[in-house]
Amino acid sequence: MTKGRSTTFEVNANLRTNLQRLSEQKHYPVSALCKITGISRSAYYKWRHRGKSQNELQNEFEMCH
Repeated sequence: MTKGRSTTFEVNANLRTNLQRLSEQKHYPVSALCKITGISRSAYYKWRHRGKSQNELQNEFEMCH
């Protein structure tokens, strides 16, 4: 992956992470946040309940080191 460029997956992951934060900390309804962001509720909940992929773990490791 090139540094300085975000992939669509990274942008979506950041969007979902922020959506989760707004939902949990600010108590905004998930359905409204999903509608605004264009992410389906089912995709959001599927993302939220899955584990991190090997690529995500590797990317996090590389960012820390």
